[in-house]
Amino acid sequence: MFSEVLIVDDEPALAQALRALFQSTGISADVASSAEEALAGCGSTNSLRLLIVDCHLPGMEGPE
Repeated sequence: MFSEVLIVDDEPALAQALRALFQSTGISADVASSAEEALAGCGSTNSLRLLIVDCHLPGMEGPE
């Protein structure tokens, strides 16, 4: 992932709406549907500046 924003949410419609909002202003954004997917993407070198996390994800919640 080489985006400025990572949105982690298990509700696809909400995650895609947020992604579209950021992209409409020229900010690159990616979506992960689980905490595990987000952690895998964050392990690589990237330019992540903002992480938006759902507080109630299945398996692992936002604060974890």
